[in-house]
Amino acid sequence: MLMEAHIPVETKPLNGSLRLTLPSDSCTVTKEMKPLFNECFSQYHLWDQDERDYLPGWIPTQLAHNDLPLQYRYTRAVERDGFFTKGQLGFYSGGGYVHELRGSSSQLLNEIQNLHKQGWIDHRTRAVIVEMATFNPGSHLFGIIVIKFELPGTGGVIPSFRIEPANLLSFSISNVKAFELACQIFHRHILDATMLHLLQLMLNVFRLSQILFVIALLVMLIKEIRNLFLQRLHYFSTFQAWAQMFIIFCSFGAIAIYAYIITEVKKLTLEFYRSNGNGYANFQMVANWNETLSYLVALVTFVAILMLMHILRFDKNIGLLGSVLRYANRDMKYFFIVFAIIFFSFVVTFYLLFFDTMTAYSTMISSMETSFQIVLGKFDVKGMYEREPVLGPMVFATFSLFIIFIMLSMFVAILTDSFEVVRRDPTLQSHDHEMVQFMIASFILWSGLDRFKWTKSYLDAYSLSLTEQLYKDDEEQECEKIIAEFNEVADQFIGCVKRSELVGLRDT
Repeated sequence: MLMEAHIPVETKPLNGSLRLTLPSDSCTVTKEMKPLFNECFSQYHLWDQDERDYLPGWIPTQLAHNDLPLQYRYTRAVERDGFFTKGQLGFYSGGGYVHELRGSSSQLLNEIQNLHKQGWIDHRTRAVIVEMATFNPGSHLFGIIVIKFELPGTGGVIPSFRIEPANLLSFSISNVKAFELACQIFHRHILDATMLHLLQLMLNVFRLSQILFVIALLVMLIKEIRNLFLQRLHYFSTFQAWAQMFIIFCSFGAIAIYAYIITEVKKLTLEFYRSNGNGYANFQMVANWNETLSYLVALVTFVAILMLMHILRFDKNIGLLGSVLRYANRDMKYFFIVFAIIFFSFVVTFYLLFFDTMTAYSTMISSMETSFQIVLGKFDVKGMYEREPVLGPMVFATFSLFIIFIMLSMFVAILTDSFEVVRRDPTLQSHDHEMVQFMIASFILWSGLDRFKWTKSYLDAYSLSLTEQLYKDDEEQECEKIIAEFNEVADQFIGCVKRSELVGLRDT
């Protein structure tokens, strides 16, 4: 297989190769099979990888660690700023036997040929990982590339790759970069002092917004600590409290990761500049933390948007939605318990049937994801039929019947029934929207805007709604009064009947 990569002219690559091996005694042939097999080769595991030092040709030695070539002495993950990485066959540690690839194409080919002659990759090798970081000064983007060649004990090579672009310099943006970006936006090619001052102002506003975010976060933290001190364990009984705690902790975690990325990017770029692009700089750890930062920001944004539902409860329609969900809370709990039991039983069934024949069901997590995709209408029935001609279509049809046609229909029925009940019973609805209407009406009267036509129509509609509400309240009170009087008269009648029966029995 030929793999060809085209890199822009202005891009500067940083290359490195990592080899992970197993000890020679990692696998033992059983006694019954020793006449047929002299040796065996086991799979790679984190706890039984080879961490010894060798001479070229993998000859055991007692020499000092630093006296050996880099590619034949074990380098720990901490020494090379490495990190755990996941392949198609398992997880790999960040350590291993490292060979740095740098120089011209001819030099790299000569080095690879020498490694081939020395048998650097042999039958004990389980993975060769090529790490490369590129930088394009035109777009200020880093490209962190990891290419894995996994060698199972049964033979063959399983290639995979991961390319992650990252705008790491955006964490320490300079005035020159901002001005160049503005020139591209406004199609200007002449330096303008006014524009430069404007961009400087934009940068100051950006920094000020970061400071205000930290201040707001501290105020929120103090407020939640005060609420926790006052409410004690009752504080944890509301969703808003858990959401606020989640936002606070994730935000502080994002700030810590943000500071770490700034520090590491400065250190790595300084090393890159000092060595003129020939020094070793591992951007893999920074790329992983940058990805984690993106996840944290996304989660905080998601929870913050959910918190807007609590603020927007003053809208009548959103308040009705919240009332429906509160009314259906009990039924939903039991529904999701039953749904989880049925769904995970099918997930386990799919995993046991196809874990060794279909990639989509190779793990429990992937089986769960693929099962959710079936609910959304994305599935591969042909692949199931080819692997399991009888059980595959049968399990798929049963899954579709129970999950899609029965469970989802029950879910919709619960929500529909709850909506009808809440819509017909005003006592189950939220009245927070009336506060907003009262505030708007009070503001119109206070500001003197009631002389306009549109404000008069709003006040008339508000007065009519109040009148209807008062009429409904009076009607309900009158009905309750009549029912109470009827109950009292009925009790008196029943009492008279019982006394008459007692008198009749006494006379007889």
